[in-house]
Amino acid sequence: MNKMTPQKARETAFRMLSSRARTCSQVYNKLILQGFNEEIASLTVAKLCEDGYLDDVSFARNLIEQRLSHKPYGPRYLLAMLYRVGIHKNVATEVVGEIVDQSRENELAALFVRSMTPNGEIRADKVMRQLINRGFSIAAARQAMEKELSVFEREI
Repeated sequence: MNKMTPQKARETAFRMLSSRARTCSQVYNKLILQGFNEEIASLTVAKLCEDGYLDDVSFARNLIEQRLSHKPYGPRYLLAMLYRVGIHKNVATEVVGEIVDQSRENELAALFVRSMTPNGEIRADKVMRQLINRGFSIAAARQAMEKELSVFEREI
């Protein structure tokens, strides 16, 4: 007798969700790793989404807001972070676009520059590289550099 029933998959998924929120992809992959077949895993995830236990949009919003409350990140970094946790590209793009519009990206980039230059003495090329690595667009990085540094060194 096969013990990998839809009811068992649902119970396993609820145990996963009791410890922390997860994406649909994370629950699906974990069910597969635990030995459930693809059909049962898919049906379980679909039912959990339908019942409101899984919501990738809410998960993505919460994750972005939580990350941005600690450190400034640009939209490209946030998109990559969402892809890594299994958020679909369309959902990730929509949520990041809602939360980090151009003006918020500029504010976050300026905040990052201020945190990197407490006394105003740092190499502009280094700060620019770090802004790009944090997922900020070149336009937002340049604007933050020009705004926050008294002299924008064009060493880049």
